[in-house]
Amino acid sequence: ASQKRESRLRKFRELHLKRNEARKLNQQEVVEEDKKRKLPSNWEAKKARLEWELAEDHKKKVTPRGAVLPRLHNVRVLFQEVARFQRYNSAVTECNLVDNIKSYDVYLQFKSNVGLKYLKCVF
Repeated sequence: ASQKRESRLRKFRELHLKRNEARKLNQQEVVEEDKKRKLPSNWEAKKARLEWELAEDHKKKVTPRGAVLPRLHNVRVLFQEVARFQRYNSAVTECNLVDNIKSYDVYLQFKSNVGLKYLKCVF
């Protein structure tokens, strides 16, 4: 009988602790919602504008004199795109060369003259 009573009391304490934790969490959420509700309606826009201004100030401090950051970024992106396009263009050229070969004899002649570097995409 005493064991049953102890187990019930233990369960009761656990439930009591869980209820208190839930109450505290709920209270914290209510406080946060209340803070958000009390802020001005354009608070998000102001915050975004201030963050943008801070980022601009940081960019001005970081960039070397005479250099324009967006221009530097565009040059970096342009080099990456050019390299990617050159790889694509060479692959298309190789495939077109191979696709235009009509017979096996012409293929063997082409292979002996040019080499295997143009025949990668199909064979």
